[in-house]
Amino acid sequence: MDMHPDRVKERTPLLQIVESRMDGRRRLTLIGDLDRWTAPMLDDHLIRLRVAKCPVRLNLSRLQCMDSSGLHLLIRTVGDARIARWQLEIEQDVTPQVMSVFKLVHLDTYLLGFRAVPDAL
Repeated sequence: MDMHPDRVKERTPLLQIVESRMDGRRRLTLIGDLDRWTAPMLDDHLIRLRVAKCPVRLNLSRLQCMDSSGLHLLIRTVGDARIARWQLEIEQDVTPQVMSVFKLVHLDTYLLGFRAVPDAL
């Protein structure tokens, strides 16, 4: 593998998580890329909110790119919400890039608009 300094490009996390309060929930707006470098950062954030039983809405409308690590995190988070009876919602508005990933694996109807509400479970 060629490791010449001029040819090696460092990958820095390109995800910003903007947290706000909306209708008694924490709304997390993800800006940038959700990939193998940034998924652990979002995972840590979501774990803290889940442990605290904070209701969460995920806004993916400003997410530019998502790889399999990001997709895996979302699928796992949805499963965790159902098991733990944790209130989680994924907003339906997503970028075309993210929608293409969801459609590629036939999860567009499963993830978009997902809502786990303890009273409804």
